Amino acid sequence: MVWGLELGLFGLLTILAVVALEQRDLIGAVAVLTVYSFLTAALLALMGAVDVSFTEVSLGAAITGVLFIGGVSLTSRWAPRGAANRLPVLALLAGFVLLWGFVTADLPDRADPHAPAAEHLSPEFIVMTEEEVHIPNVVSAVLGDFRSYDTLGETTVIFTAGMAVLLALMRGKRHDGTP
Repeated sequence: MVWGLELGLFGLLTILAVVALEQRDLIGAVAVLTVYSFLTAALLALMGAVDVSFTEVSLGAAITGVLFIGGVSLTSRWAPRGAANRLPVLALLAGFVLLWGFVTADLPDRADPHAPAAEHLSPEFIVMTEEEVHIPNVVSAVLGDFRSYDTLGETTVIFTAGMAVLLALMRGKRHDGTP
């Protein structure tokens, strides 16, 4: 069941990428990319990387969408081809809402002591932290040792996005300080 859902999400992500590339309306492209980011986060949650999923939702969908809209407002927005162009975006957004509701309904309740991560993974990390890492803080041990490559990748993505935003903002200014 999960494999089928994951494969379906991969297929939908591929379709969304093509739709985003074909958009003439830049705001519509931002909407499609936001849905793409949300579906990526759902896929990450299905794969068990809930922390990475939350990072994707907050950075990939929320902050990046706002920055893209700000960038579009500084440039020219192409006129939409008509109402037929808005329908696929609305359908994809509605599909996202349904899919997100389906995915979140299967997640364990917050702070559920009988959730699989609380029963199996957390005790193992606590023991491994004391025996193997010798760091008193379990969260630091998980982020800095057990998942260090993941943390490095997330940090690299955030740094690269920040630098791209700075470069894009600096590009609009001339060397004499006038926009």
